[in-house]
Amino acid sequence: MYQAIVEISDKPGQAFLDGLIPALICIIIVFVILIFIYLIFALLNKIKALDVKKEEVTSTPSLQEKHKKITLEDIQDEDMMVAVLIASIDYQQEINKDVRLIQVKRIN
Repeated sequence: MYQAIVEISDKPGQAFLDGLIPALICIIIVFVILIFIYLIFALLNKIKALDVKKEEVTSTPSLQEKHKKITLEDIQDEDMMVAVLIASIDYQQEINKDVRLIQVKRIN
């Protein structure tokens, strides 16, 4: 029974070497597959980043052309100033980018 489970060879250590080669091949195959998956995800992230940059570039000039520049005279009182500052700070923290105020409108 023992001889059926463990191969007995004439040379000591030969069974270890016979098993070592397939094990190394399997390990190499696993790492090649993992590298392939990593490269696919990296490529998809690059494509996604390029699409986002194209959308940002096209949308920014149209907003600047539509609206005039905001000056301090457009802000009428202290409450309006506080509301504008809080809204711009909140939006800046939400998108983690620089924010430019385009339009101020008072809602009664």
